Amino acid sequence: MIAIVLHWHRATSWKLGRSHGKQGRPYNRPWWVDEAHYALAYTYAKLIEIRPAAEASLTMIDQEVKSAL
Repeated sequence: MIAIVLHWHRATSWKLGRSHGKQGRPYNRPWWVDEAHYALAYTYAKLIEIRPAAEASLTMIDQEVKSAL
């Protein structure tokens, strides 16, 4: 039973931290969240932006072609 509650607590902390990071909100965690999970999720959402490889490669090719002209 305790394991279920701890899992719920960590999952909720992760979801809240990730959503706050994605929204661009300042780091201000509620008192009840798991600090480590909230901080990791917030940092993950705030600092990492994953772009598709095809989009990234097209952007680089476009920049190279424009600079060559």
